[in-house]
Amino acid sequence: MADLDEDVGNLEGRLTGMEHTMPRRTRAEIDPLFAEVEVLGTLVKQMAEAMSDLEAKVEDQQALAPPPADAEPAALSAGAADIPQRSARTACAPSLA
Repeated sequence: MADLDEDVGNLEGRLTGMEHTMPRRTRAEIDPLFAEVEVLGTLVKQMAEAMSDLEAKVEDQQALAPPPADAEPAALSAGAADIPQRSARTACAPSLA
């Protein structure tokens, strides 16, 4: 019976020691994780704000009056006439000059 009392006393001492040291050890291990989560939260918030700003800019651009539909094809065909036409062979061939 004395051995059993001694074992229970040892277990009580070990349990008391764990009750006092575990919170400190756990806190020391968890604090860096909390800091990382806080940094990630800040980055996500910044990204959301940047996306909101970008969305506002896109909406502002869409709100601007688009050019008349007749002007686009004429401008494209006029610009295309200025581009020299080259075959695929001359476009890829190295210059010998």
